[in-house]
Amino acid sequence: MSAEARARDTGISGAREGRLSGFRKLLARAVARDLSAIVVPGPDVARAAGLDLEAAGLSLAAGPRQASVLVVMGSAGLPEPLERAAEVAYAQMPRPRAVLTVGSEDIATLAADARCEPDQVSLEAAVGDLRLAFREGAFSERVEKFAAPALETRTIYTCPMHPEVEQDETGQCPKCGMDLVPKESTGGEAGTQHEHGSHEHGSHEHGGSEGHDHREHVREEGAHEASEHAGQGMSAAGEHEYGGHHAGHDHAGHGRGGESEQGHNEQAKHGDHEAHDGGHDHGGHEDMDFMSMIEMTQGTPRSSDGLQMEWVDAPFGPLLPGLPGGLSLSVTLDGDTVAEAQANAQTSDVEGFLCGPASELPGHFSRLDPLSPLSYRLLATLALEDAAGASPVDEERLRRIATLELERAASHAGWLSSFASLLGLYLLGRDAARLELRLRRSLAGSAPDVTNHEALQSAAASFWRSLNRNRLLRSRLSGVGVLESEDTAGIEGPVARAAGHPRDLRAGDPDYAALDFEPVLQDGSGALARLRLRVAEVDQSLRLARTALQTLPDSSLKIESAPSVVHGSGRAGLEMPRGAAKLNLTLDDGEITEARLDLPSKALLPLAATVAEGRELGDALAGVASLDISPWGLG
Repeated sequence: MSAEARARDTGISGAREGRLSGFRKLLARAVARDLSAIVVPGPDVARAAGLDLEAAGLSLAAGPRQASVLVVMGSAGLPEPLERAAEVAYAQMPRPRAVLTVGSEDIATLAADARCEPDQVSLEAAVGDLRLAFREGAFSERVEKFAAPALETRTIYTCPMHPEVEQDETGQCPKCGMDLVPKESTGGEAGTQHEHGSHEHGSHEHGGSEGHDHREHVREEGAHEASEHAGQGMSAAGEHEYGGHHAGHDHAGHGRGGESEQGHNEQAKHGDHEAHDGGHDHGGHEDMDFMSMIEMTQGTPRSSDGLQMEWVDAPFGPLLPGLPGGLSLSVTLDGDTVAEAQANAQTSDVEGFLCGPASELPGHFSRLDPLSPLSYRLLATLALEDAAGASPVDEERLRRIATLELERAASHAGWLSSFASLLGLYLLGRDAARLELRLRRSLAGSAPDVTNHEALQSAAASFWRSLNRNRLLRSRLSGVGVLESEDTAGIEGPVARAAGHPRDLRAGDPDYAALDFEPVLQDGSGALARLRLRVAEVDQSLRLARTALQTLPDSSLKIESAPSVVHGSGRAGLEMPRGAAKLNLTLDDGEITEARLDLPSKALLPLAATVAEGRELGDALAGVASLDISPWGLG
């Protein structure tokens, strides 16, 4: 069988156009050896499932332009906003590219090139299959074009001096009288801007150049890495946005580059016309008063440094490294300062999890938040036990404490890994990710070893000491994400405890009291205080889990099934990794008729604006990330 025939059998849907021969074989092998991935919803979800992508052979890419594999996570499919983000990310990736689904269904417009179950062995086997597919199918004579619906373009007309002026047909600016120039708009919505062009359009299609290696593309785009993290923020999974707009924000000229060229051509045409008709300029520059920057910014708020600047809108997320996957942050920039900010969840809401048979509720809740699946399963079990009037035995209660505390420690370590990566502290982020993976896999084991938890606790203590010695980190977070006392009035969980408020549902639990539990507190109310508190809680949670396991006849962490409930009402509260979650249920004939769930991140979401506004962009993003908002269930 020829190489081309094998490529058709084992190839990838995102192959580059051309025959696999000669130099291209070397290129294909090079790409296959160095697979880099962008993860949807995010690396945090992959680690929460106990998956080590790097150990499987997938390095994490800084953005879609550096990625060759799109990894789609999820046991029940992705919410629609994240599906659109995945489509845009895939369109941004240079060919050859592939899609790997992990425990999830195909996205409507993206067929999987490889599939696997959410376990490390299956993942490593799937990556091996992808390497073979890249080696033999990176180039193909039959290439299917891909068009993300969110990137469909139409032409609108705007003013070069007032980009907020937009209309569907040509004309003149009502503010300054300049001729409107055409520009492309994405997603079929006015106000959205197609800044760089998809890799599927025209000369931007990287499959059209024979000698353009994927690695060369990565090097060429490496200079833009910082702007992707800060300026563009992977809006809509890369550099495109959907459902929002830039008010003239061109990201270092890319957005207006095409407009300027078209504008010059348009003006040149008018100039020729004016020369032929005796200087009649049709409302051109000669009869128009030029507007200075002072006039353009008249009436706008004054910046903190006294400079008057035009405000621009910029979206970040829902796939921005450092922020939770599925969280979007829309900011209005006044220079490099955030004037306004709003956080939004791009995930599904909680309503779909609060209906159906009561017996299925714990299973549904385990899929509500992939970052804390066991905690939510236990919350549903506690509410059903309350409705049934049942009470677990002492051993079961201790087993639940061990489960909760191990998941809390894993969640905090996962947050620290993402937070450190956002700050550029990659070694710290790597160590935190390794700790999280060890904890997640310990939770997945049927009988965790107490000795292993001693080693984990020792590793966490060493981690804590290294953080205290890190002067650069202390300096970087000084004054970042500070909340006033009135901001934390209705807040619970780590954010409240970092501000010195001992709000913790565990404090009133007699089982925790028997384990000598006392809430960990910090006094600072900023990002540094929240970091220190979570690291200290990792150590505390490991100690609690170890003590609980030592008193059990076996170290199994399997949570007992919820009792069967036909009629009644039940309520439960549980201290989750991000704060207190409360669930009220009413059941009739085994069905949930009424339900209310209070999620800890719901109260944290508005605080994103509080810690971001008035701060420089980098500090604003760090402040938002320090809150550890989980967007799951908030969409």
